[in-house]
Amino acid sequence: MNLLTLRIFSSVIEKGTFAEAAKENHCSPSAVSFHIKTLENYLQVQLFEKTGRCMRPTEQARLILPDVKNILTSFSSIEKLKDTRKDLVGKIRIGLADSLLPESIAIIFQKFKQLAPNVTIIAEGSDTAYALREKVYKNELDLAVSFNCGDYPHTLSTYPLDSYLLAILCGAENSIDNNAFKIPGSKIRLPFISINLRSGPSKFFDRYLARMNITVEDHMQVNSYQAMSALLRNNIGFAYSPVPIFKQELE
Repeated sequence: MNLLTLRIFSSVIEKGTFAEAAKENHCSPSAVSFHIKTLENYLQVQLFEKTGRCMRPTEQARLILPDVKNILTSFSSIEKLKDTRKDLVGKIRIGLADSLLPESIAIIFQKFKQLAPNVTIIAEGSDTAYALREKVYKNELDLAVSFNCGDYPHTLSTYPLDSYLLAILCGAENSIDNNAFKIPGSKIRLPFISINLRSGPSKFFDRYLARMNITVEDHMQVNSYQAMSALLRNNIGFAYSPVPIFKQELE
């Protein structure tokens, strides 16, 4: 539980919906849902009941609301001291999953530098979310931006930033039946292409194929999404990838 969770809880009560609370806190509705679920798990009570499009607070939610507001008010007074402090200095160590969208990360870094121009960002890439999780756990990184791999130690806190739709993509001239990946025992006569076969999405998809007993012609690892796009445009193989990366090609 943290201040953001309490702030979002208060917003949902005041605004009545997850969507409006998300707008007020500059996050997605799924992030609001995550924080409310986190608070419910922490308190072991149900805080809201859905009525149509509105979220109606339960009696337990109304009971804790005054204490939550007191906490937020107290912190607001403390936060005013920020105006009197010196600029933040130092460095922050950030780990990044290699397969995340670079444009999104660049925007986040740009906003961070505007807020703390004298802080040096030391960023490093990693091919798996699990490796990043271990580095944060061992204090080798201050934080990591990665796909959600779940199963985090209780000493680590997680915060959802965004969600991406992943899809199976192939060239327009490849004839893959629409149900090929839904029929157990199917044989896909195309190679599976990934920029990193050890990445979370690739491992997830491989586990799905194994569970469905679906076989593919081969596995191909390329070094960039540009290379992957070139192969797909030339009808070589298929990929399982975040859709926004190939927005231009799909259009």
